[in-house]
Amino acid sequence: MVTLKMRFFPFETHTRSHSLKVPTADEQDVFRVARSMLAAEATWAGRPVRLIGVGLSGWSQTSSSAQLDLFETADARPNPAENTLTETLDAIRHRFGAEAIQRGPAFNPLAGDP
Repeated sequence: MVTLKMRFFPFETHTRSHSLKVPTADEQDVFRVARSMLAAEATWAGRPVRLIGVGLSGWSQTSSSAQLDLFETADARPNPAENTLTETLDAIRHRFGAEAIQRGPAFNPLAGDP
């Protein structure tokens, strides 16, 4: 589950949550869900923001032999190339530090979908 927390002046807090259909290890999936929840809240536009937070819950250990949904389309299945990229980025960050490498849109996440 991805949870978005917004705190406005003067400490008025709102949260929104969304459950993912399939487990993911890709931060870009989490970013897209959080961004869509933010965009869906038109009443938040133009208000001074004190805090924006994204949280994750419902962690699970899954193996590559996890049961797939019978009615899931091929487009909704995880992309093996994306998984490899995510694992490679994680390995670089683990070895050289969190700031060693980033995806391009990380510098301006509101500029467009990664």
